[in-house]
Amino acid sequence: MGSWRSFASKSEALLKSNNIAKAQKKVRAGLEKHPNQANLLCIAIQAFRASDKRQESLEFAELLITHHPTNWEGYGRSAQDLVALKRFEEAQQHIQAGLKKLPNHPTLLNIANAVFLASGNREKALEYAKLLITHHPGIWDGYEHTAKDLIALKQFEDLERFGEWLKAKPIKETFLESINDWIFTANLGQRALKDLDESCLPRKLQEFSEGREIFIPIGDCCLGAQFISDSGGRKFALPFDWLFIEPKQIKRIIKDDFQNFINPENLQSQYPRRQCGHTLYGNTNFFNHHDPSREPDRSAFLRRIERFKKLVSTFNSDIVYFNVRLEERHRDLVDLLDVLPSRSKILSFVFLGNGSHEKPTINDLGQDLLQIVFQCDNKNTKFAKKDLHPSGYTDGSFIHCPYSSAYAGSILNHILSHSQRHHR
Repeated sequence: MGSWRSFASKSEALLKSNNIAKAQKKVRAGLEKHPNQANLLCIAIQAFRASDKRQESLEFAELLITHHPTNWEGYGRSAQDLVALKRFEEAQQHIQAGLKKLPNHPTLLNIANAVFLASGNREKALEYAKLLITHHPGIWDGYEHTAKDLIALKQFEDLERFGEWLKAKPIKETFLESINDWIFTANLGQRALKDLDESCLPRKLQEFSEGREIFIPIGDCCLGAQFISDSGGRKFALPFDWLFIEPKQIKRIIKDDFQNFINPENLQSQYPRRQCGHTLYGNTNFFNHHDPSREPDRSAFLRRIERFKKLVSTFNSDIVYFNVRLEERHRDLVDLLDVLPSRSKILSFVFLGNGSHEKPTINDLGQDLLQIVFQCDNKNTKFAKKDLHPSGYTDGSFIHCPYSSAYAGSILNHILSHSQRHHR
């Protein structure tokens, strides 16, 4: 009978050499010989996550909780797996149980922030970020999570105070750029909210949206889905979320009833990266965060397609089509309306990067198409300085243009809050 260490070292070696199936088999064999051994359970979690088998990973994590209740990994890993499985309430319960057993554990606080962020509860996520600062002031994650949560919640005055408070502390010079970026973001965010409140745009948007409360994001990057999610308006996972896609392509996809959209003959998997290109749409990272040539993404996209068809086939659906462009292309959006139900509307956000913070211009292009054009600062923020994207907005980690981001996000919040009152 081999020692558990022997099984552990062999399993880890197989994982490092990317022999995932053999690693899974080896660690299972080890657990048969040494039931519920803590190190082997942790390796089993890694091995089954490596092939995205989150349900199996979850089972090992729960065994870790049962047999090793003072080991943080059982609670933390199970919560992460439950988030991946979209079982958010259970994820919250697991991470809170872990923090009850191991109060203020730094890794569990970090995971708790991520769990509530994924669950759409940014206020609760912020609470855990602040606890991380209070109990572990030497860990930078707490400060970064706090800033991101304050930005998402549009609590810009609090963000400014937080940045100034942190700047006065003996902080590492490498972190000063982030702190200055947060203060810059706070100042422009406050200005954006003031400008929006003083404009007639909220009333115009309420008239345009007619009580709609479901957004379908489309665009040439992840921004649309991210904005929708941050506004609380992402009620469904849909096929065009997180895609690099143009209105002409969407029109073509809808016209052919999605027949070619995830046809295996057209897909160009980038495995082991979770990305996939498309031969018809000429983009090697068309699916930039998914690979519908493989499971579980393929089944997920099939469900998203059916969900989309059901939404747009309902005459009275409360839908606003949300579009993000880096250049002005309203003609393509007018053409897209041709293949959508008669009551469809498109709210188009245009982000032009020219280094300014001007108030957006509003172009009323008919009763079904409203365009809001932002002049974005893509020169002065941390993300823009890295030249990672020519536009002026966020990738989910950093804010590019704080003014336009805060303004556009607040527009969606206005529509949602009005729609919710309308439906009461």
